[in-house]
Amino acid sequence: MLKQRVITAAIGVPLVILAVWFGEPWFSILIGAVALAVALEFYHLIAASHKGCPLTYFGLLWTLVLVLSPHYQNISVLNVDVLPLAITLPIMISLVWLLHRSPREKAFDNWAWTVAGALYAGWMLSYWLNLRILEDGRDWVYLGLLTTFANDTGAFFIGRTWGKHKLAPAISPSKTWEGVVGGLLMAW
Repeated sequence: MLKQRVITAAIGVPLVILAVWFGEPWFSILIGAVALAVALEFYHLIAASHKGCPLTYFGLLWTLVLVLSPHYQNISVLNVDVLPLAITLPIMISLVWLLHRSPREKAFDNWAWTVAGALYAGWMLSYWLNLRILEDGRDWVYLGLLTTFANDTGAFFIGRTWGKHKLAPAISPSKTWEGVVGGLLMAW
């Protein structure tokens, strides 16, 4: 497991550093790809747990629209701001679609999971793009990434070495309270 993490880091970290450094369009492509991977995993987990049947392809498209929203925040078509439409239309279209295609008792659950996946991946990760376009945004993104990597690395090694008290064994059996503290100390 450690070998796989080291190989992933050896390939991934330089690519992330370069994408942040060179900015557009590389950083948007990176964040868009990450958002799509996160949303796809989210939708697969929901489907595998039999909690719902989200509109996966629609959700992925909507995730991409949301994650790229910082690029069209100030754009209007026929004096109508595009951003509210990019949020409202998919909500309404997916609800109407599922009301006609799903059994009525499952339609709301399927719709809620579709919306949740797009918002979780697309809207949340769009903040990285918002951060990058700020003055000194590149430095702020590097700081955010460094803090995140330090937390993850500290939690992994300290939890692996001294971890005895399970954090949430039903969700992630390897996570420990000692790892949480170690991650927080490394990020600090």
